[in-house]
Amino acid sequence: MNMNTSQVIAKRQSILLDLSNKCTLECPVCTRARFKEDNIPIPGHTMTLEEFEKITNYFHHIIFCGQLSDPVLHPHFIDFLIQLAISSIDFIAGPSELP
Repeated sequence: MNMNTSQVIAKRQSILLDLSNKCTLECPVCTRARFKEDNIPIPGHTMTLEEFEKITNYFHHIIFCGQLSDPVLHPHFIDFLIQLAISSIDFIAGPSELP
């Protein structure tokens, strides 16, 4: 059975999400360390509230994974959490260590 993109997205329940490309940590095994070693800019951008709201229309569970960023450093992180609460969407936020 062939499914189009909309059908595939409709079947997904959760998403791993980096909200930006900002992080204050320098974990030696992090992907960011490899980018830094190779003098490559960290990919990504700071997600807008509008982009986040679109995502909440398609997923029932959001994991702020922090693979390239620390979610709490996003300037609208609290607004995102409020949006999740209003929408009754479950979430997990990875641990943070602010300097």
